[in-house]
Amino acid sequence: MAPKIFLTGATGYIGGSVFHTLYTAHPDWSYTVLLRTVPPSFSDLYPAATIVRGDYDSLDAPATAAAISDADVVVHTGNSDHAPSLRALLQGLKKSPPPQPPSTPQKPTTTKYLIHLSGTGILSDYRTSDPSAPPPGTLNPRTYSDVSLADNTAIFLPPNDGSSDWIDPLHGETERIVYEAWRREEEEATKESKANGGVRVRTAIMRPPDIYGRGLGVARKTSAYVPLYVREILQGEGGGDGDGDGEGIGAAFFVGEGQNMRGWVHLEDLMGLYLKLVERA
Repeated sequence: MAPKIFLTGATGYIGGSVFHTLYTAHPDWSYTVLLRTVPPSFSDLYPAATIVRGDYDSLDAPATAAAISDADVVVHTGNSDHAPSLRALLQGLKKSPPPQPPSTPQKPTTTKYLIHLSGTGILSDYRTSDPSAPPPGTLNPRTYSDVSLADNTAIFLPPNDGSSDWIDPLHGETERIVYEAWRREEEEATKESKANGGVRVRTAIMRPPDIYGRGLGVARKTSAYVPLYVREILQGEGGGDGDGDGEGIGAAFFVGEGQNMRGWVHLEDLMGLYLKLVERA
């Protein structure tokens, strides 16, 4: 039976590219997308996709809630920091099928999946009120691991020592929601009730760095940070820092000593990872 995919952010730079990649690679799958507005060419390009109209604050609407609970995989590429929508997606996936009469053989546990888009912004260094911390532009030699649970949780969980200089990182709230959902699933997996049906939700967090490359979807074609940087180094119309004076810096620039480093990934390389992850689910 073809897997059922529910996807948010299908007109965004990343989400539109993810949807296009999945739809092109597996046109036989069942797709439902959440759209606030529908681009004119969307249905022509993706005629087999089901569209539910709504936004991140209306995921409890009957049609949307039904699509979420019916999905095998939810790919959440919308607002990475919208906590209510993330909770609603997790709750929707957890909805179990109606209980069976005692004489009916129990169904095995159903495994569903949530793939949540975050970003390496959560690794932003030196987000602290400590005046002795190294200034922006200083190289942090620490290497983070995406396979180390301790490395990952230390990023977004407050320290146990009550440190007053800890500042919640970008994407911290939503990553904690996914982490807590994973932790609960690990605890419930050992319970006897899990052997008698129900739904288990497995989760993954995608943390891409800055992305470059032309978008594959029907709407947004450019990334956020490359055009932003280019606009800032240009002078004249289109440049500037948003204050309306139309004057950019006029040269490439760096912050502080310029020792800090950023990661980059081409959009199509990221899409290859998304495709493999959904296929494995």
